[in-house]
Amino acid sequence: MFNLKLIYMQSLEKFYAERKIEAQSVVRLNKNDYPYITFINDDGEAENIYFGVEAGKKVSAGQHITDLPLDTMVVVETQNAEGETRLKLAFSSGEITASPFKK
Repeated sequence: MFNLKLIYMQSLEKFYAERKIEAQSVVRLNKNDYPYITFINDDGEAENIYFGVEAGKKVSAGQHITDLPLDTMVVVETQNAEGETRLKLAFSSGEITASPFKK
């Protein structure tokens, strides 16, 4: 069982605007088969963001972000039991039920 604290959640559209995202990869898997997408901002800086556990079950390597249900896709910032903060990709359709939701 994971012990995560939800810090905030925001729409993918807001995430793109705030981070000035210009490009993104397809869904990729790391060496442990955890799915993630690399987002690249307008300065060329890249950031890998992993899918949450439940969201990761709904995606496949090679999927393009436009093939995913973007209307329910959100970026969440969580804090694990060790106090580390992480961004995760999730789907807001009941998977995460916490507030505040940043729009």
